[in-house]
Amino acid sequence: MRLEEIGFKVRGMATDDNSINRAAEGNFANPPKLQVKYDHPADKSCPLFYVIDSVHILKCVRNNWLNKHKNDYYFYYPDFDTLKNVFTASLPSVRKLYDLECSSLLKFGYGLTHEALRQPIWKGKM
Repeated sequence: MRLEEIGFKVRGMATDDNSINRAAEGNFANPPKLQVKYDHPADKSCPLFYVIDSVHILKCVRNNWLNKHKNDYYFYYPDFDTLKNVFTASLPSVRKLYDLECSSLLKFGYGLTHEALRQPIWKGKM
């Protein structure tokens, strides 16, 4: 509301889908309800959109995957269409793909870098 008061036009809010953010976001509706479009509290003539920060979520998935070293870096996820099957993603397979393609001009793993595959212990800045 204060941003609107000083001249900004707020059309959406982005969140990393943290439980605190979800709870706060739900309060934009009465009764509280999670949705993607709300009545704008400062400007009833336009909606306020709720946007999940997908890049942050993908980074969290990646970091959790790298921390699965006790599980040989395997990541298990459901079949999102049916929720009946569980699939496996293998970080060693992704590393193998990187090793095969790192010097190739054409790549299946476009944007896959050595830095993206580093172990968490190596990631600290010195």
